[in-house]
Amino acid sequence: MLPDFPRTKEIFWKRLRQSMREFMRSRGVLSVIKEKPVHEGHRTGIKQSGQAARTQSPQMLAQQLKIDKERLIAQGPAYLVELFANATVEAQKEASKMVYDHIEDSSKEAGTTLDAGGKPLDLDMYLQMLERLEIPFDEDGKAHLPTLATSSVEILRRVQKWNEDPESLSKIEAVLEKKRTEWRDRESNRKLVD
Repeated sequence: MLPDFPRTKEIFWKRLRQSMREFMRSRGVLSVIKEKPVHEGHRTGIKQSGQAARTQSPQMLAQQLKIDKERLIAQGPAYLVELFANATVEAQKEASKMVYDHIEDSSKEAGTTLDAGGKPLDLDMYLQMLERLEIPFDEDGKAHLPTLATSSVEILRRVQKWNEDPESLSKIEAVLEKKRTEWRDRESNRKLVD
């Protein structure tokens, strides 16, 4: 009979699952989303300002693993770590796609989408995007702009350039001032609960 090491296997699988979770939350859009565990129920809800609450059932996120017995015997646990690392990368891509699909559906429903028609992002499009959003402000009047999730470093550079260019910045500030006034109006009309 071959020896069994249940405690060692338990520690190995626990660390592997933990590293997979950490990797999933370390990159891309998943790294900026707040996570809240759901322990009961079969639906989750999202309430966005100015919209009816959206509910949805949990979606399955799964990866199929095919274990090559020859490699497992030859490489041992290192093979499993490699196999799970590759599966985790694929799962992260799938989870990110789910998030982007949800954002796209919510944006269409809220009327905040902007079709660029294949053109590169320019300042006018950026200003139009800001115009369509509901932007919150802190008590000092500073805008809490949404996170710009993009894989394009060029887009991030453009936005940074606009924030450093006085002419572009004045146009952005004009839009933000309008949004600040809208926010103050919303806040002053808000009903407080006793």
